[in-house]
Amino acid sequence: MLTPTLISLLLFFLLPLSATTSGVVSKNALAFIEAESDLTLIAALIRRDPVLVKLFSTVKDATIVAAVDSGFRFTNPNNIIYSNRAAVRAVLQDTIIRGLHPTSAITQNPIYPSTFLTNQRLLDTSRGRATAKLVEIDGKKTVDVGAGLRANITQGVGLFRSQLSDSCGVLMRRQDFRFKGVILHKISNPLDAPASFTSIASRLNLTAITRLTGGPATIFQAVAGSKDTTLFAITNEASEALAVAQPNATLETYIDALGYFVVTPGVYFEADFTGKTVKSLNGANLTLSGFGTGTTMVNDAIVVRSDIFATNGVLHVLKKYVVDAVSVVSRLTRSL
Repeated sequence: MLTPTLISLLLFFLLPLSATTSGVVSKNALAFIEAESDLTLIAALIRRDPVLVKLFSTVKDATIVAAVDSGFRFTNPNNIIYSNRAAVRAVLQDTIIRGLHPTSAITQNPIYPSTFLTNQRLLDTSRGRATAKLVEIDGKKTVDVGAGLRANITQGVGLFRSQLSDSCGVLMRRQDFRFKGVILHKISNPLDAPASFTSIASRLNLTAITRLTGGPATIFQAVAGSKDTTLFAITNEASEALAVAQPNATLETYIDALGYFVVTPGVYFEADFTGKTVKSLNGANLTLSGFGTGTTMVNDAIVVRSDIFATNGVLHVLKKYVVDAVSVVSRLTRSL
C-alpha cells in the first residue's frame, strides 16, 4: 500500500514529466502552450501559421522559451506589428532550442546549441546555423538568442518556484516544465531573431558604425555582408581614444583600416578565447584569450559584450581599441 509520504515522493519526481498548471497532461508543446492562460498571444500567433502549428505540435528533444502575454506591448495578434508572417515565424522558430536544457545543466562552460530557425536569409548565423547561448555568469544562469538579448536565471526553491531576472528586461519564470521530450521556460519578454551587424550596432548605440557615410560605409557594408564573420566592434569611447591616439587620422581612415577588426571567414565564440591567434582582414594577428577566467580579451582589449549573434556571424564589443589598430592607422595615414 502506498503511504502519503511515498505518494508525495512519486509526485515530486514524476510531475515534471507531464505537468501543466491545469493538471492536464499535454500531448505536445502546442497543446501545453494553449493550455497556459498567460501564453495566449504566442498560441494565437502559432495557430495562424501552418508551419508553426506543425513544428510546435511535433517537436521533440527541444527546449522552448516562451514569452508571457504581459511581456508584449501589443497583445492583439491582429495588430499590424505582427502582420509580417515571415518575421513572426522566424522569431518563434528561434525560440525553440535543440536539445533538452534544464537550468541544472547550465554551467560556467557555455554551450551553443542551434535553434529551429529556417529562414534562409538568416540561416548563415554563427557557423551556418542559428545559435543560442546557455551559460552561468556570476552565479546566474543565462540564455542568449538572436541579436543580444539575455535572460538571467536565478534558481528558486521547489518544483515551480524558481525566479529569473534579467538586466536587459527579460524575466524567466517557472522554468523546466517537462512534457513529451520538451522543456519549456516561460520568459516575460519576447526575444528576436539574429540581426545584421549594422542593426546590432544601432541597438547598442555604437554610433561610430551607424554614422558612417560614403566610402567607409560601403566598405563596412561589404564586410557586414560576408559569410561566417567575427566582428570586433569598439565602444564609442574607444573610438574617440583611437582618434586621440592618431590626431592626423580621420574617422574614415581608421574605419577603412578596419579599426573595427574583422575576421572572415571564421566565427569565434567566447568559448574559443583559449589563447588561439587568428588573422584579421587587415592582416593583424589577434590573440583571443581569457576564457574561463572571467575576463576575455582580444590582444590587450577587454571584451565587454560577447556572443551577439548576427545574420552572418557573431559580434563582440571591445572596451578599447586593439593596440595593432594604431600601427595600421599610422601606416595608412602616412600613405595618404
